[in-house]
Amino acid sequence: MEKKPMEPQRKALEKGPETGRKAKKNVPRRLIKLFAVLTGSLLLLIALLLGAVALILTPSRLTPLVNEYSSRYLDAQVRFDTVTLSVFENFPNVSVKLSGGEIISHAFAGLPDSLRTRIPAAADTLLKFDEFSVSLNLPQLLASRISIRRIALTRPRVYAYVSPWGKANWEIFAADTTAGDSTEQGGDLYLNIAGLDIRNSGRIVYDSKPDKLYATVDLEHLRLKNTFRHDYKIDLSSVNSVRLDTLDACSSLPVALKGGFTFNPKHPETIALDKLNLQLGDIPIGFDGRVSIARDSIVSELQCTIRPLALERAITLVPPQLMPMLRAFDTNLAFDLHTRIDGSYRFSDGRLPRIDLDVTTNDGYLSYKNAKARIDRFGIDASLRYDPQRPDSTGAVFRKLDIAGSGIRLHGSGSVWNAMRDPAVRMKLTGAVYLDTLSILFPSKQDIAVRGRLGLNTDASFRISQLQIGKIGKTRVEGTITLDSLLVDIPRDTIFMMVGGGMIHFGSDRNRQDSLIGKDAEMLHTTVKADTLNLRMKRQWVLLGSAVSASAHSAASTLSGDTTVVHPLNGRVEARMLAMAAFDSTWIRLDGMQSNFSIVPSEKNPAVPLLQLGFDARAMQAKSAVNRYDLQNGHVDFRATLVPNRMDSARRRQLLDSLQQAYPSVARDSLFAYHRSRTQMRSRSRKDDFSGSDLDLSLDKSAAEMLRRWDASGSVKAASGRLLTPYFPLTNTLQNVDIAFTTDAVKLKNTQIQSGQSSLELTGEISNLRRVLLGRGQLKIKMNIESDTLNFNELIHAATVGAQYENASETYQRSVAEAENSEQLQQVIAEQSGVDDTTAASPLIVIPSNVDAQIDLCTHYGIYTNLRLNSLAAELIARDRCLQIKDMKAETDAGSMNLTALYATRSRDDIITGFDLELTRMKVDRLISLIPEVDSMLPMLRSFEGVVDCQIAATAAVDTMMNIDLSTLNAACSIHGENMVLLDGETFTEIAKMMHFKNKQRNLIDRISVNMLVRNNQIELFPFIIEMDRYKAAVSGVQKLDMSFNYHISVLKSPIPFRLGINIFGTLDKFKFRLGRARYRSENIPSYVGLIDTTRVNLRHTITDIFHKGIEAASLSGMKITPAADSLTVNTDSEALSKADSLELQRQGILPGIDSSENGTDSTAVRQKPDTAVSETTPPTITPAETKTSGRKEQRALLRQQKRERKKAKTNN
Repeated sequence: MEKKPMEPQRKALEKGPETGRKAKKNVPRRLIKLFAVLTGSLLLLIALLLGAVALILTPSRLTPLVNEYSSRYLDAQVRFDTVTLSVFENFPNVSVKLSGGEIISHAFAGLPDSLRTRIPAAADTLLKFDEFSVSLNLPQLLASRISIRRIALTRPRVYAYVSPWGKANWEIFAADTTAGDSTEQGGDLYLNIAGLDIRNSGRIVYDSKPDKLYATVDLEHLRLKNTFRHDYKIDLSSVNSVRLDTLDACSSLPVALKGGFTFNPKHPETIALDKLNLQLGDIPIGFDGRVSIARDSIVSELQCTIRPLALERAITLVPPQLMPMLRAFDTNLAFDLHTRIDGSYRFSDGRLPRIDLDVTTNDGYLSYKNAKARIDRFGIDASLRYDPQRPDSTGAVFRKLDIAGSGIRLHGSGSVWNAMRDPAVRMKLTGAVYLDTLSILFPSKQDIAVRGRLGLNTDASFRISQLQIGKIGKTRVEGTITLDSLLVDIPRDTIFMMVGGGMIHFGSDRNRQDSLIGKDAEMLHTTVKADTLNLRMKRQWVLLGSAVSASAHSAASTLSGDTTVVHPLNGRVEARMLAMAAFDSTWIRLDGMQSNFSIVPSEKNPAVPLLQLGFDARAMQAKSAVNRYDLQNGHVDFRATLVPNRMDSARRRQLLDSLQQAYPSVARDSLFAYHRSRTQMRSRSRKDDFSGSDLDLSLDKSAAEMLRRWDASGSVKAASGRLLTPYFPLTNTLQNVDIAFTTDAVKLKNTQIQSGQSSLELTGEISNLRRVLLGRGQLKIKMNIESDTLNFNELIHAATVGAQYENASETYQRSVAEAENSEQLQQVIAEQSGVDDTTAASPLIVIPSNVDAQIDLCTHYGIYTNLRLNSLAAELIARDRCLQIKDMKAETDAGSMNLTALYATRSRDDIITGFDLELTRMKVDRLISLIPEVDSMLPMLRSFEGVVDCQIAATAAVDTMMNIDLSTLNAACSIHGENMVLLDGETFTEIAKMMHFKNKQRNLIDRISVNMLVRNNQIELFPFIIEMDRYKAAVSGVQKLDMSFNYHISVLKSPIPFRLGINIFGTLDKFKFRLGRARYRSENIPSYVGLIDTTRVNLRHTITDIFHKGIEAASLSGMKITPAADSLTVNTDSEALSKADSLELQRQGILPGIDSSENGTDSTAVRQKPDTAVSETTPPTITPAETKTSGRKEQRALLRQQKRERKKAKTNN
């Protein structure tokens, strides 16, 4: 017995190593055989056990047990018709089949009837089904792992109900008192379901009374299958309905779910989706990716695709009660959406994962029921991204945006980034808007009319924060808006705009060229063009244009709102025609215009703006009220600088100090206002009859304030021009216009004016304009006028007619105002102004008190009355309502002229004139026509023809009809002539016959020299010599202004051998004469030339110094010129002819014979012709003022003269 165990070993040892190797090879085979025997035995045992269970747990035995124990653990009645256990049918899976199952909830048991009646009877039935089967993996189950190979459910019916007080019928689970222990003792539960199949139309109802929510799910089928390990396939089809209160959220909505997913029971927090498709109605939704739910977050790597999303179908998903208007949309528009969600959602802070969305459309249409508008094409291709980790990457990319519809077309692309902070936008957009179509589709309720087409082409790059006025320059925008036949009419606001063929270009960039703007500074630029332009604004102004182009660029800082610096602005304007008009009939028009403008810092003060404007125009026209101005080939330069505040200037402080001394009781800040009021009161207290004749150039309040705030300068140059005005109704043309101006002065340089027949060249300055325009100063004029032709008659008459325009007929004024162009206005003025009527009376010429003028006049040819001026030079000074003509020299066809004069119009009752006039070689008729008053002073001149030299100094008052008041006339006059011709031939024949002229055909006066004074309403004629044929006579006398006279003629040389005196008295219509002794004995009569010359010099000196003496000296008393001279009186009794002299005159035939029957006591009593009869009254006697100077020597010389003449007469006989 003991040797047997050792025998194998021994034999093995004996066999050696080879036998040992064979034994080792047989060991695995034996182990396999052993494992197979054990496994088979175990399976046999399990089969015997399962067979025993199947034989014992028959349906009849198992069903009551399941029903009984199920009801114990639920607050409900659980009942199955049949419970079947199958061990070998799906071996090694154990199958349990439940047929006719039902769960009756006891959640509402024990309620009072008052509440029970409020609960529907079906609410107790929580679940019903026809058949429910489960296949469990037996080996897994023995290992405490639940592995369900298949679940099959037939016709399930679930009714989940929540009572009005919140109790639900599924609240049927009993309280678990051992839950804590079981948790501690048990481990993790392993559950795996390999397949699920629900068929034959299941139904799930959810009815929540507190939420007023009622939902149903009609489940057609549900199939879930585990394909490989943790991979599943699902196939779901159902019809769903949801009603919230009275709102049908959805009704009979088909829902289908089909695809795959991966679920690992060991990691139930993670699910992976594989081409899982959800079909909501006709909307397909595809899912791919992975979702993990952690304790504090949800991690997603999910993709969702909707392709296509039909907008019309999506609209049907919206309840009609919620948005009924959506049902009126008609569209075939469809979207393709692809969404990617990567990252985690954190419960703690609500942080979202990264989300990417791609959107495209099918270029479909969209319209609204009964609407005229329609979108014919809507296309978009875009990507949207939300990335909380990288906010700058949050935004959208629009690869395509295409919209076309009724009246609109847009096409563009762009991007938006950093959308959650400061979005950065880049876009390109083109398109057009058809306003005609839109105005028809959307008619205005306020009668606003729009027509035309707007085109858009823009490229922009900016941030949203830059869309502010102060930061707009940091944007990068380039855009063009085209305007085609644009019309905008807003009657309510009286705004009208019409543009034909226009364009607006705008943009921003960095400065590269403009030296006035800093290099690389942000810059804005814009360009506006219009083929035709018509803009009317609020009945205030109208802007018209043709081929207009305007461009401007400036520093972007212009819009920053910083007013402490000047931001440069430059621009240019070009136009074939540009016109601007105000509704007060004021307008300006420029043809062929090119203009440059700029706003830059001033050189003196960089904080003060300097405005610069320069333009050239082929033609410039302007109209102000009824005046028109034309310039041809003109150039205008304009500069304006803002005037700094001078409130604290030294000059102002000095003025305030002076006023404070004058008004010590007035507060310093009120001194100017107080002084101004006092000045105005004093001016109103003085009577000024001609205040309305002053130039009123004052501006309105707004324009005056602008004038105070700006200091402007510039120039105007033009080749030619024209001025038309009814206030000076002549054709006024301009040549070589050269004008420089400031806000205070206007300078003219060799500017030529053709006014009617007159041609003028102006060089000078008009200054003090600022104060005049502000209504408180004198207009100062210093001008040099040179003229080739000057028609004084035409100019004076035109000024006279123009001064009456305000009182002209309404027809004439209306025709002037309605004239459409310059030619029509010129025709109206020529035909209706009356400028051609030279018979019109001259009204009073009033010198404005607010004009201080000094004019040097030089003309080469002129016309005044009937004088032809071959040359004229004068200085004219107008000041303080006085006009001074200084040293006027003229050469005329009637002689030479030298004049110094004064004309003052202080009031209607104080209008005076004074002049010193010297005429050389002047024809008598021209003298009388030039100075009609000479005829009154020396009536005998009317009977002579010839050339005289005349010097006259006079002062007189003038009435308002420009007539001289002869009663105030004071004058000193000297007239000298030779070879004068007596005009009246019949009178000359009679005189020649009576006086025994040698040459009875020659009516020539050899020499005449007359001096006279006009004073005290009479003319005192100083003795003068007149020679004619064989006679020489001395004449003197007095003539009153009522045309009565009393002259004495002393015959110094005649055929009569003694001296004869003739006294003529009366009037021109009825005069008488008396013969007597000669008052003057020889040619050596007293000379008054020195008196006349001294009087003239004094008056000339008074006139030239009138402005130095003061305006008060411009009066008749201040300019008194007549010297103190004795009266010309002589006793006629001492001048009676002797009897011998009378007989001699009778013998010569000069006197008729004396009737012997008459008393001859009076040797001078002669018989006259009827028209020369002696007056009944005794004629006034004449006593020469110079009797003391004649003396006895003259009497003796006269006697010797008479003796010589008698001897000579005898010798001749």
